[in-house]
Amino acid sequence: MPDGARAVPDVVLACAGDIPTQETLAAAWLLQEHLPGLVVRVVNVMDAMVLPPRDAHPHGLSSEKFEELFTADREVIMAWHGYARPCTNSCMEDPARNGSMSAATTNKEPQPPPSTWWS
Repeated sequence: MPDGARAVPDVVLACAGDIPTQETLAAAWLLQEHLPGLVVRVVNVMDAMVLPPRDAHPHGLSSEKFEELFTADREVIMAWHGYARPCTNSCMEDPARNGSMSAATTNKEPQPPPSTWWS
């Protein structure tokens, strides 16, 4: 079997932030423990501005690098801090990136947080 970092994953777990990263690593461990045949890739995003294409932001990843990390056709589950709508306005508009991030984000408007969210 190829090196784990080079293997084509069945799912990509991406995360940004300290607590989401801890939760994502725990989820990856649980998946490996209970589904040992599943190939899981974890991508920790330190700068969210790498997600839009390079022509949309100077930090943006090239299409090749984006696909290398997130794949072209696998589901991506993204864990973020708080209430956010990641990627929908920038990287989701790029057809080359639309499929990769579809599991993590949608083009639908987010639902407002419950009123108890602020209390």
